[in-house]
Amino acid sequence: MRVAFRTMADHEFIFERRTEDLDLALTVEGTLPASLAGTFYAMAPTGCRVGSTPLHVFDAHGRVIAVRIADGQASLRARMVQSPLWEAERDAPAIVKRRLFVNKPSRWSNLFDVDLANPVSHNVVPWGKDLVAANDPGFFRLDPVTLETRGPTTFNPTTKGATLGPMPRVDPATGHHVVFEHRPGRRDTLIVREVDDAFATVVERTYKLDRGGASFHDVAITEHYYLVMQFGTVSLPTLLWGGKPVIDALRFDPVATPRLYLLPRAGGAPIAVPLPGGRLHFHFWNAYEADGKVVADAIGYAGRVDFASLVPPSVRDPRKALATPASSSWRYTIDLATRTAQATALTDVATETPEIRADRRGRAYQFGWAPVPGVAGDEPDRGNAAWYHALARHDFAARTVQTWDAGPRAYVSPAAFVPRPGSTVEDDGHVLALVQDVGTRTATLGVFDARDVAAGPVARLTGAGLLGAINHVAFAIGHGARS
Repeated sequence: MRVAFRTMADHEFIFERRTEDLDLALTVEGTLPASLAGTFYAMAPTGCRVGSTPLHVFDAHGRVIAVRIADGQASLRARMVQSPLWEAERDAPAIVKRRLFVNKPSRWSNLFDVDLANPVSHNVVPWGKDLVAANDPGFFRLDPVTLETRGPTTFNPTTKGATLGPMPRVDPATGHHVVFEHRPGRRDTLIVREVDDAFATVVERTYKLDRGGASFHDVAITEHYYLVMQFGTVSLPTLLWGGKPVIDALRFDPVATPRLYLLPRAGGAPIAVPLPGGRLHFHFWNAYEADGKVVADAIGYAGRVDFASLVPPSVRDPRKALATPASSSWRYTIDLATRTAQATALTDVATETPEIRADRRGRAYQFGWAPVPGVAGDEPDRGNAAWYHALARHDFAARTVQTWDAGPRAYVSPAAFVPRPGSTVEDDGHVLALVQDVGTRTATLGVFDARDVAAGPVARLTGAGLLGAINHVAFAIGHGARS
């Protein structure tokens, strides 16, 4: 009998299961900037199987990676987030809670179940003396050095079906972390909290929206407003019936869905602004106020995004289209008197998971850094940021995009901008991004001059075993850096 073995495609590296602890010394190739010292953090959804059940990347358990740079040397540590769900499913081993893309094995156990699993795999951010791993169902505190899980944060949702916006942002004007809780209902409720470095809530505002069943993801901050964008509407009967995964209850109407909500920071009624163009939005670049108007920059997709390609080929639904609609960056200028938005294209280059200089949040800005598709590889979905091959510097004033391409068999993670110490010039500093090269079976943390990304890394941090650490970090949807 002849046994046929299928060769794994390059893009399938993101479906490998990597859950072991890692502590590695890294080798520096090139010139590590003398001013660069601190820790780069990334979240990698590496626990992509429970027992014999393969998981969608967004349902996978998270592992945090920390690369520490000091005195010209570097080291890496990787640890799974030790959440109650991780421990329960590791011990079972079986799916014990419903997820976004997969139900529990028992059909009727999903009926009316809105208490969704928290794999803690979306984002990781420095938070005062702590580190926080984030996801919609709740956040967990970690030790920033050992990466030991300390437990849930004090503001995790206590209402079933409520979620947190998984992208907490720091307001540079106050130093507060801005987090919003979403409670669905006939009219949704948003609770925005400003939380200090010690996890104390300093400001809390509650807003009742004009509709129910909306879906939100990111938050932006201006002087007078918190901003959230609706990217979908949940069909409550489909969700509660439980016959299909939660993602199938999500609807996108290109006319009715795209809305921007401006939530007054001083309190008061939300301002709902329909967005022209029929685009779906997950992430903001930034937002600010100018000339009596609010400007919101975001990444928009020309249609619904299913993320159907982010499950292993063996369990992919053949009825769902794999292709992600084209994305581009848009500026929405909001007239507060008429509650209307004017849309202007910032660039037509597809991009995702954007980064700007942290102290420019809520202010006018010029530059941003983010991965872009680059040259095509073997990926099944060119529009999905999981398989972007290049890193770009966006100049929104000049409307230019400067790109470094890692090649068709390499994948580039989201970037973290680190300002040069003492400099207030917006793009004076370095950009750090992880690069997974499946062709050579190597992985590196690349250090780029933020002004000249196209020149490639000025330094690369690599080492034996690093490949296993970051097999998923080409889709590190959360990242951060602290000096």
